[in-house]
Formats: sequence, structure tokens, C-alpha cells
Amino acid sequence: MATPTIVLVHGARADASSWNAVASELQSQGHTVLGPPNLLRGPVTDAAYISSFLAQRTTGPVVLVGHSYGGGPARQLRQHDHHRHDPTSPAAQPAKLP
Repeated sequence: MATPTIVLVHGARADASSWNAVASELQSQGHTVLGPPNLLRGPVTDAAYISSFLAQRTTGPVVLVGHSYGGGPARQLRQHDHHRHDPTSPAAQPAKLP
């Protein structure tokens, strides 16, 4: 099975740079990490945009991690594109940052 790409979806009043420390730690462990823009137009619209973003950049499975508002689009993606998303919960095994 292909190693999943980790997709970090930011919340409101933030941008993908809010994940920089987490992304750096995950990348240092060999993971591919993407932080798509979250347009903040509503969970369904944002999920559609993020799905399009991912379709242009990935072909294999992904692990979605949403912070705050970003959890809404992440849930929408998981419900409607479930065959690509790892069913494990990253929150069950959080990364330990320095």
C-alpha cells in the first residue's frame, strides 16, 4: 500500500503557515505533507476546492488533519471521497514536537 500524503487543513483566521512546525516535523520523519489553502466559503465548498487541489497533486491515499474550522471540510472530504482517506485518526497518535 502506498504511503499516504498528510493533508493539513487550517482553520479560520489562519493560513497554511499555521501548520509550519507540524509540517516540518512530519517531513523530517519522511512524510509527504500538503497544506492547501482553505477558502473559508463553507465546509462543502471548501471541501470541493481542497478535493480539486489534491486531485492535481496526489494519486494515492491521504490522511486529513483539520484544525478548528478546517475539520468541517476535512469531514466533508472523508464522507464523499472516503476511498482515498486513511481511516486512522492522527489524533490517536499525535506527533511529539520539540
